[in-house]
Amino acid sequence: MKTPYLHQIEFKNLLNTEISEQQFQQLSVLAEQKINRISHNRIIAVGFENLTEFQKEKIKLAMAYQIDYLLKNGLEDDTEALSYSVLDISVNVDKSNQSYADKIHMSNIAYNFMQETGLCTGDFKWR
Repeated sequence: MKTPYLHQIEFKNLLNTEISEQQFQQLSVLAEQKINRISHNRIIAVGFENLTEFQKEKIKLAMAYQIDYLLKNGLEDDTEALSYSVLDISVNVDKSNQSYADKIHMSNIAYNFMQETGLCTGDFKWR
């Protein structure tokens, strides 16, 4: 059985935010998928329980802030238009000044916590 990265009571204690069990379950799955994606599935490969205490704590914080981000900003929308036209007016959305976290619909705080784990770099090596 897989160890969850974060429990509902930990979420409440970390951010002092109430959330229903159903909402927590739904959003924690999405947050965990995002965490796994940016860590190149290294957490899955080694197992959460085999990480250092430092890494586990940073991942729990990242999960909490990502869940909170999803609560406040809604679910990811892949259909967002980058340009559109109405009659003679054409509008292009410039996303070049967005942070990488914004581009991937992730909390900047969660992204920074994940960077601290060392699991997101391309040249990561186990011991």
